[in-house]
Amino acid sequence: MSHVIHIVIFYERIQSTNWWHGLLALNEHHKRLLHRQGLRKSDFKVSHSSAIYDKVEIMRTTIDGLVLHLPKPFTPFIQKPEDMEFVECNKSRANVFHAKYGREEDEESNKFRTKATLLLAKVKHILDELSIPFWLSSGTALGYYRQCDFITY
Repeated sequence: MSHVIHIVIFYERIQSTNWWHGLLALNEHHKRLLHRQGLRKSDFKVSHSSAIYDKVEIMRTTIDGLVLHLPKPFTPFIQKPEDMEFVECNKSRANVFHAKYGREEDEESNKFRTKATLLLAKVKHILDELSIPFWLSSGTALGYYRQCDFITY
């Protein structure tokens, strides 16, 4: 019998109903700490992707003296990327954002938008042909979700 422990550090977006996590890169110090706990490098895997999740209730528990904060329910956190639903950009939220903060309309920002749109379309087409899952992450996902646009700055 084996056990799996999934450790994720979530970042909370201000005024958001989501948590985000990026890649987890363990340095040598972290690896030594895990080794002292009886784990070998082959015992653990490091996430090579970013993701965004709906916030859920957190349940605090203690197991063998270790305090853990566990999501309740945990099932959204173990889904495969291909099982995740598409989130349409929200035009009314974007309009509120642009009304409050403005929209970069200078020539450099517009060139960036055009090039980025063409590049993403090309990459998506190629990855779709190869049946490789594709999603946005980090600032690109934030720009799409928050303002239905690229963050050009």
